Amino acid sequence: MTSGDFAGKPERAHGRFAACSDPGEKFKLGLDWVDQLLAGGKFLEASEAVGLIKSLASGALEQAQAYQRAGRSFLRLYDYDKASYYLNEALNQLGDHPDSMELSRVYHDMAWMQYRQGYLEKARAHAENAELALGGIPARDKGLQPAKAECHHLFSLIESAAGEYDRAVIRLEKEIAIRQGGDDDQRLAAAYNKLSSVLQTKGEVTRALDHLQRSMELAERTGNIFRKSISLKNLGELQFIMGDLALAWKCHTESLSISVQAGNHLGFVFNHAGLGRIYRARGSAVSAMAEYNQALDAARRIRFHDRESSILADMADLLCDQGLWREAQERLDQARLLDNERGQDPSPWYLLVAARAAAGKGRPEGLREAVRVLDGLLTGPIIIDDEEFITVPELRMTALRLRGRVEEMMGRRDQAGSYYARAREQAEEFCREFTPAQKGTFKKRREIEEIVSAAAHGS
Repeated sequence: MTSGDFAGKPERAHGRFAACSDPGEKFKLGLDWVDQLLAGGKFLEASEAVGLIKSLASGALEQAQAYQRAGRSFLRLYDYDKASYYLNEALNQLGDHPDSMELSRVYHDMAWMQYRQGYLEKARAHAENAELALGGIPARDKGLQPAKAECHHLFSLIESAAGEYDRAVIRLEKEIAIRQGGDDDQRLAAAYNKLSSVLQTKGEVTRALDHLQRSMELAERTGNIFRKSISLKNLGELQFIMGDLALAWKCHTESLSISVQAGNHLGFVFNHAGLGRIYRARGSAVSAMAEYNQALDAARRIRFHDRESSILADMADLLCDQGLWREAQERLDQARLLDNERGQDPSPWYLLVAARAAAGKGRPEGLREAVRVLDGLLTGPIIIDDEEFITVPELRMTALRLRGRVEEMMGRRDQAGSYYARAREQAEEFCREFTPAQKGTFKKRREIEEIVSAAAHGS
């Protein structure tokens, strides 16, 4: 499918809808029009189109179909109150349809909404219901395989957020196998993109780049600007990891521009945070904090609590750079309150920054607290949501570097040296499959230079 083919599909669907005079057929054509808008990332237009077709719905099933599309439109616009209202209305209409495609769609969207707000157990329960609803659908139904693929993708989101990366990869590989046999390049692009993100989190950066390239090619071919903005954001994160700040900047700014055009509010959050990290790496603290504040405002507008907590930790880390320990702790306290309100444990990124802030003033009690937190991180599995900017190996090497620094502050230079050496080994292993050019930029990153220098000098 070319970009032009995709761009014209919603318009052609609207033309068929507008020309039809039969109410029953008009509703079906209107539903197809809405689906085309949703597939193209035109969520505001989709919500408006649903408003035009709702009155044409005849019977509970058609009403549920209209409510579900309305719910999905508002879900993608991050208006969770409206999304919840319409999805629950759809659910109420489907009481006599326990095994239906529509019921699966409703539970899918409910799960996605809970996942996006950080409520993983609720998300998992709805996702299981979405799969169960497909149980009674005949295998010959042409919509069954795509619906199964949607469930695989949904579970990949939840598994990855819970740190079950291998399970997430299995789900995504199953989804891709189904998508490759179909004609929905939009969703195939999303699957490759998510697989790239999970691999990135595991530290498999080279494989992540390969899958992201496939996603970007599909997004370009289909003309889906929403998907393109996400792929560019992810490429910006990967380039930042490898130390190419110029290319990371280009990707984030282009993604941000497209996000404005596409109404991708998630893009505002991720790209402003990404630009903040680049400014910080370049030593511009004021500009970095300005970007973080824009990211924080955007996260709060759409109640994206996971990212709100993460950005507050980013801010705290930046304040630690400047020795502003009290201000850093204030941001960490705000992040912890958010996590407590949702019943979530603090993220590894939060814990790392908290340890840094605790050790900052060099007080004995603070150093002991840093030791406790860092040892907890380093002795257990590190679980990072794949939407975090940092990978598991990077967090581990940074924690080892900080652990060594704490030992040094406590006057134990020999012990410090062993932690520094382990951090350098982790860094060398991380970039083992990079090209020579990629290794060069990676090793120029401030954090990596610090690790290498500390290991070389034992301090």
